[in-house]
Amino acid sequence: MKIFEVNVPYAWLFFVINLFANPVFVYAVSFFFNRDEAGSLAIKVIYFVFGIIAPITVLTLEKVNDTTRSVLKVIRWIF
Repeated sequence: MKIFEVNVPYAWLFFVINLFANPVFVYAVSFFFNRDEAGSLAIKVIYFVFGIIAPITVLTLEKVNDTTRSVLKVIRWIF
């Protein structure tokens, strides 16, 4: 698989792993809530924060100044 002119030979493997890991994650988190709706909403918020908000924040802070860049070198891999 080639993404943005970068050769990523086993990228399909991450998609297959996610296919099986995601339902297990949702099922495990659902035990922390009394109602199904609350668990579903919590998962959606987690996906929204870590999938959309965190990467945008990292990109924004990277452009601000040099002092935040040293912290962002670590944080970018977490998000």
